[in-house]
Amino acid sequence: MKFYYFVDKEGVRQGPLPLDDLSTYDISPTTLVWTKGMKKWLKAKDVDDFRDILQSSQVTNDILPATENPEETPKNIPNTSPVSSENEYVDEVSTEETEEKSSNLKYWIIGAVLVVIVSIVFFGYNKTESVTDTVDTLAIDSVSESDYVDEENIVKEFIVNMYNNHLYDEYRFLENHCTRHLLDVLRADYEYDGTGYAVWDFRTCSQDGKPDSEYENKIISVESLGDGWYTYEFYDGGWRGKKRVKASVVDGEVMMDVLETLYDECKESFNAGISKDWNLSGYMESDGTRYPILITFHQQGDYFSDCVYKNVTYGGRLNMTVSMNESYLHFEGRDGNKEFVIKLEQNEYGNGWDGYSTIGEQTLFTHLEE
Repeated sequence: MKFYYFVDKEGVRQGPLPLDDLSTYDISPTTLVWTKGMKKWLKAKDVDDFRDILQSSQVTNDILPATENPEETPKNIPNTSPVSSENEYVDEVSTEETEEKSSNLKYWIIGAVLVVIVSIVFFGYNKTESVTDTVDTLAIDSVSESDYVDEENIVKEFIVNMYNNHLYDEYRFLENHCTRHLLDVLRADYEYDGTGYAVWDFRTCSQDGKPDSEYENKIISVESLGDGWYTYEFYDGGWRGKKRVKASVVDGEVMMDVLETLYDECKESFNAGISKDWNLSGYMESDGTRYPILITFHQQGDYFSDCVYKNVTYGGRLNMTVSMNESYLHFEGRDGNKEFVIKLEQNEYGNGWDGYSTIGEQTLFTHLEE
């Protein structure tokens, strides 16, 4: 989405405004326009982006009816009043004098009008040149000096427009406004079969609206943190969220590179309700022999603590760290001087987690269940 400045008929710079919105303004072929990446101001007719806008404006002008003045001065109306020959002579002389004066006055008026027209053309041309010169100076000086502030406004308006109108559009929008780095992240977060982008990364983790709320979806505020970083707060189905995004304007287009979650009311509400002591039992298998194991830990929201691994057969006990989500379990620790790692995924039978344990260079099939 490109943002443009333009100079109105009063010579005042307007913008930045989205290109799509400019069709509502009085843009003519000679209107001066500028966007980031252009070396100087150009007339709208010389910029491809304005072709449709100017065509639409021309169609509108073509279909407007021409205004006419239906009133005409009556000419050659005969005098039907009865008059004496003397009066007729006097009237005839008076009429001739009047017509002569009227003719002279007409020439004076025509001359004055011509002088005014020439003056308007001359001074108007100089004024146009002056406005153009001033605008060119703005493009070189004022616009460059305020470039950072203008870019902030462009990015802020883009974020509002993106959240309100484009998060559920086709993926082309994201591909046009995300760097390869961010697209890779969104692709990796996509949870379904096939290729796609996790558009929900721009929102909260909620799939349903917040109970007892108005299910609002809107931007609350957008702030610039400097150095290309912005935060935006929003409602997502009534849930409140806050994101941080790194963005910049490249060739007139806003490009996002990094997206981070600062606050997710839905997730925090969900996590606050999780408090569980896990007791997982299972085995490690080596050469057809199964060795029973037991792992216990405590979960409070996203926080895990007191994780202990026990080898039931040999009585070994190790403290470990744990991370998990709905589909995987991951434990790490040390057995003497050997790194001990257990990586499991939920199995297809739905009765636990299967994977492998690595102790040093030894790898063992491992199964755990509640």
